Amino acid sequence: MKKLLGLLTLILAVSGFAEADQDVLKNINISTEYRQNYQDKTGDDANGIGFAGFKKNNRGRTRVRSIFSGKIGLVDEGDWDLTFSTRWDKDQNRNRFNGQKITQYGTFRKADRIYSKLGLEKKLSDDVKLKIRWQNDTYRNKNLVTKETSTTGIGNEFAIGPTFNRKVWGQNVTLAVEGVYFGFKGNRRGEYYLSGNDFKGSKVNGWGLNADLEVSNNIKKGEWGSLDYYTYFTNHYRDTNKTQKNGKKAKPSVYQDYYANLSYTTPSVAGIYGKVVLENEFERYPRYYWENMLGVITEAGYKKSFGAGEGKVSVNPFVKYRPYYRDSYKESGSNRKTTETEEVRFGLSVGYSVN
Repeated sequence: MKKLLGLLTLILAVSGFAEADQDVLKNINISTEYRQNYQDKTGDDANGIGFAGFKKNNRGRTRVRSIFSGKIGLVDEGDWDLTFSTRWDKDQNRNRFNGQKITQYGTFRKADRIYSKLGLEKKLSDDVKLKIRWQNDTYRNKNLVTKETSTTGIGNEFAIGPTFNRKVWGQNVTLAVEGVYFGFKGNRRGEYYLSGNDFKGSKVNGWGLNADLEVSNNIKKGEWGSLDYYTYFTNHYRDTNKTQKNGKKAKPSVYQDYYANLSYTTPSVAGIYGKVVLENEFERYPRYYWENMLGVITEAGYKKSFGAGEGKVSVNPFVKYRPYYRDSYKESGSNRKTTETEEVRFGLSVGYSVN
């Protein structure tokens, strides 16, 4: 309860700050989620495939994900909107598994990934927005012996371009086209097929083009609940025009990520709801790598909203269980690998939006 009150106080304080500077806080959201996955690692027949129970030695990655995001209308700056978000993943990996047996029990890796975005957007027409954004991707590892944390990779990306939103044959369609300048070092790759470590000085920069398409809609809605779908198609071209450490010329590459889900949400009873999501994602760097993921997520939660100042506060505690997640991937020159995991999640989301 103390943490919840602290979140509410922070939200209302930011709201007051925005109003005092003549700008308009449109929305702000804070969420924290705990995730624990499990894999078939124990026993003589362990192979990383199939349900094996919530045993201590079957634990894999523990992740604590915190997200802070929002939007502020800049009234005195030409009616631009300022958008911001930070996602912080704290990961702990346990019970190193080689596909047949555990080779190291307990924790063998701790890492943080901080992914931040800061953007400006302006409405040009009812269907078109101009967006300018900067994003940063920082990866850090913690030494389990010395307890020291070191940064192992940083990626930066600057992008500008229009976003189109329209109804097409009754579907909600969004198309974002961007020109991109990027730079990364260490183990970050910025959606390029090589990382900074592949270049002299362990860093590189370049340019690119993005074409991202989203399509979604409600399929059916009634007293029984709601059936919806959502898809996106990410296509990112990247080029560095640089030479690798090994003397070879780095080639241009295309990163593609295709995702689709089908979700059913129950009617809300006194704020309590249930949800089931079937999802599939396929990503690849043509000629170099591909990965295909299929999963099912179930969710139960409670949603409550109440007035506060010029807007309303929403509170959403939730529990999720992913009973099935199959991940198959293949790198160029290697054999295809497949794993299956299940995962338990629970968390809390608190938001504030202006009426």
